[in-house]
Amino acid sequence: MMIDLDVAEGSRAKPSWIADKSSSSIDALVNRAWREARVGAVATSEKLAMSISRDIVRQIGDGRLVPGSLLASEADMAATYSVGRTSVREALRLLEVQGLINIRTGPGGGPTVVEPTTADAGRMLSLHMNVRGCTFGDVAHARLEIDPVLAGLAAENATANGIERLRDIVQVMEGISLGRNAEWARIASMFNAILAAMAGNSVLALMSSALRAIYAERISHIEYTAKMRKTAIAQYCRIIDAIGENNAKKARDSSFDLINNSLTQMKKHHPDILEALVDWK
Repeated sequence: MMIDLDVAEGSRAKPSWIADKSSSSIDALVNRAWREARVGAVATSEKLAMSISRDIVRQIGDGRLVPGSLLASEADMAATYSVGRTSVREALRLLEVQGLINIRTGPGGGPTVVEPTTADAGRMLSLHMNVRGCTFGDVAHARLEIDPVLAGLAAENATANGIERLRDIVQVMEGISLGRNAEWARIASMFNAILAAMAGNSVLALMSSALRAIYAERISHIEYTAKMRKTAIAQYCRIIDAIGENNAKKARDSSFDLINNSLTQMKKHHPDILEALVDWK
């Protein structure tokens, strides 16, 4: 499938592809929030496995455990935490599912700390999105709100190294031949990640990259035409220029245009994608 991004510059007004939420759907969200708030107020005891996994996460967070570190054996961990080996195994599985460790079997194997990726964060986020009935249109709308903010912050915090990295990425994109759609998408995601990092807000950067990972997974089958690539590269360059000028407003507007133009065409040619529920992958 192909989409054409040769459209007029986007407007900061509400995009036409965003559907208004009905009163009933808003009320459903309010009622769910009310239920969750009431449940959250009830004290619950923590499982042993969760307590162990939290302690390991703390050690990763404060630098006592770094990527590549081999954790203690199950027997040693059971003795350290005064629990059975079943609780240790459950704790390790929890961490493995979250993308924080890799469990290798055989001689020289064992649980090893790995560096989590935004794809791991997106995977766990997509699970909760799925059960809440979120659509890919909701994800796209969230990106339209978050990414321009990050672009504006990047312009305010621009460094020569960051700008050079963005230009390097665009140069690589210009050399990707047609048909290599997965490669194009991967490099485009790299641009987003570097820009988000330049903003200096790690929470917003993580959310933006996780949302992009979820959305990119869904549109991986769409072909990037020559016209689409030319338009996108021009828009990327406008974002870089705005950041280089420390022009936050221009950076925000250019980022908004990039995403809005793409999604407007997505709504026109592939509305089923934006209307589909987020699936857990």
